[in-house]
Amino acid sequence: MPRLRATGAGWNAIGREDQETLDSATITEILGLRLLIARAAQPDSLRWWNDNSLTAEGLDLTARLFGRKPERAALRLALKAARVRHDAAMPHGNECMHLFNFGDVVEFDIAQALKTCELPMPNRMESISDLLTALSDRIITGDPEHLAKDDRSAMEIVVDEEMPLVEQARILASGYVAGDREKPVFPFIRMGSSRSV
Repeated sequence: MPRLRATGAGWNAIGREDQETLDSATITEILGLRLLIARAAQPDSLRWWNDNSLTAEGLDLTARLFGRKPERAALRLALKAARVRHDAAMPHGNECMHLFNFGDVVEFDIAQALKTCELPMPNRMESISDLLTALSDRIITGDPEHLAKDDRSAMEIVVDEEMPLVEQARILASGYVAGDREKPVFPFIRMGSSRSV
């Protein structure tokens, strides 16, 4: 798995030229985690940001607007809303990696896979307990000393920079359980702050 580094233009993978694209299992896992968090954030769930893409009303509207693949259109809208909300919450701008942005190279692979990937739509989640249940077979619990919140509810998570991308995604997803209804957290990994854990 390539290491990622921050540049002025965002995240770039080191050594990606010689490597194949992300494997489908990694992409499916990352998309599944993103879908769960985006669904939890909806107004009929934990109300973390203002996006109705994955609610019954939002799905009904996308079905009328995008007849062929309305769930895929709704998912794209929800993922875009999540990325924008996370980017705005990041305390270190382009120096941060979060569940909805692993850098241009990785995001290109994920965007390509999203065109054909089929994911089951999660149910609404009314509590952090519901989110924990939905994430139960995927999350990784960490040592609380590796977590730190700032005033924008951004929460830095320190990981070993050699950790596989899918494990980093799982750790980031685990961070959302520190939030609450109408009180989101935005877990991120700041490049250069990684250490062995």
